[in-house]
Amino acid sequence: MPIQKALLLNYSYQGGGAARTAHELLPALAAAGVEAALWIGTAEVGMPGNVRCISGPGEQFYRPMRRVFPAWQWLYQAQNKRLANLRRGDFEVVHFHTISQHWVSMQSLYKLCRRMPAVWTQHDEWALSLGLECDMRELFPPAQLRALRFGRERLSLWSRYHDHWRYRLRRKMLERWLPQPQVVICPAEHLTRRLLATGRFPKAKVVTIIHGLPFLDHPDTLLPQTEARRRLGISPEVRAVALVAGEVTAPHKGLAYALEALRQIPPASRPCLLLAGTGAAEIAHQNPDVHIVPVAAADDTALACLYRAADLTLVPSLVESLSYVALESLACRRPVVVFRIGGPAEIVGDDERGLVAEAFDTRQYARHIESLLADAARRENLGEMGRKWVEVHCAMAGQTAKTLACYEEAVESFQTNPSREH
Repeated sequence: MPIQKALLLNYSYQGGGAARTAHELLPALAAAGVEAALWIGTAEVGMPGNVRCISGPGEQFYRPMRRVFPAWQWLYQAQNKRLANLRRGDFEVVHFHTISQHWVSMQSLYKLCRRMPAVWTQHDEWALSLGLECDMRELFPPAQLRALRFGRERLSLWSRYHDHWRYRLRRKMLERWLPQPQVVICPAEHLTRRLLATGRFPKAKVVTIIHGLPFLDHPDTLLPQTEARRRLGISPEVRAVALVAGEVTAPHKGLAYALEALRQIPPASRPCLLLAGTGAAEIAHQNPDVHIVPVAAADDTALACLYRAADLTLVPSLVESLSYVALESLACRRPVVVFRIGGPAEIVGDDERGLVAEAFDTRQYARHIESLLADAARRENLGEMGRKWVEVHCAMAGQTAKTLACYEEAVESFQTNPSREH
C-alpha cells in the first residue's frame, strides 16, 4: 500500500549536506502525494509549517555536555517525551537523516525503531565507525591525524578524525543503543559495501540511493561562461578552477592539498582559484602566492555562476561519503579532479567525468589540473558525460520513487517482525 504519512528526523532544516537532503526531500514527497513532516533539533528562522523543532527551551545549550556524556537522558527530556509519544497512527514510517550532531538521544531512537517502521540514510561514517563522522584512521597514522587539527579545532579536547577518550565513550554507548531500522540507505556503493562488512545492521536491508539534485533544473547550469565571468568580474582569458565547501577550512575538505598541488604548477600557467566557503577571504590573504578569488555562493544561482565561470572543479576531499560539489559541478558540465577516495572517485568513475589522482599524490593532482586546462575539447567531453550521468542518477523523481520503495519495504518488514531483539 502506498505510503501516506512520513516523518523525517534531521539535526537542522537549513544548510548543506544532510540538512539539504532532508530539506529537498520534503517537497518531493509532497509532490508524490505523501504528507511529510521534518523534526529538527534547533529552531530556525523561516521554518515552514511542516518543520518542527522538538527541543525544549534552552536544550540546545546542552549540546556541549551531550558531546561528553551522550548517554545522560536528562539532557534530552523534551525530545524524549515527544519521541516517546509517537505512534504509528501519527506517521507510517520515520526516516532518520543526520542524528549524529548530539541533538537527539540514541536510546529514544533505538526504542522508536522497535515501535515504528524506520529508514536511516547514512550521510557520513558515524554509524560505520560507531562515532566518528569522518573516520580517517585507515588513511593516516595517528600523529598525522592529530596534526590535521588547526584553527579553532586546536581548542577542542577531541577530534572528529581519530580515536580519543570521548569517541570511546560514544562507541560504548552506540554498541548498546545504535538504532536498528528496517532499511538503511547509503548514497554511494563504497559506503554500502563497508557497512555490510561491519554487520552494524544485521536485520536491515541496506541499499544504495544516490542523492537527488534539484539543482539540475536550475537554468543557470547552462549559463555561458562569458556571462558567468562577467558577473564575477573575471577576465575571459584567465584559466580558472573552482573549489567549493561550506566548511572550507575543515582539514578533511583537503584545501591544503589543493593549494599544494596548485603551487606545483609553474606560476606563468597557474590557474586562478575561485574559492567559495566560510573563511575564503582570509585564506586568500594567507596565501598570496596563489591567485585566489573569494566568491560568495549563498544560493543556487550564485553556485551555478561559479561553476560555469570555472574551467573545472577541484574536489580534494580526504574523506567524503558522496560529494554534492562534484554532482553540482557535473550538472554544470564542469569536470572534476578528485583523489581516489570514497564518493568522489565513485562519481568520476574510470576518468569518465573528470580525473582521479591517487590518494594523496599532489604531484599527480597538479598534472591532472594542467592536462585538463590544456585540453578544452577533453574538458568539454568530460563535462558533457558528467551532465548525462547526473541526469540519469540524480533526478529528484527517481530518488523519491526509490525512497518511497524503501518506506514500503520498512513497513512490510516491521509488520512481519514488529518486535525485534538485537
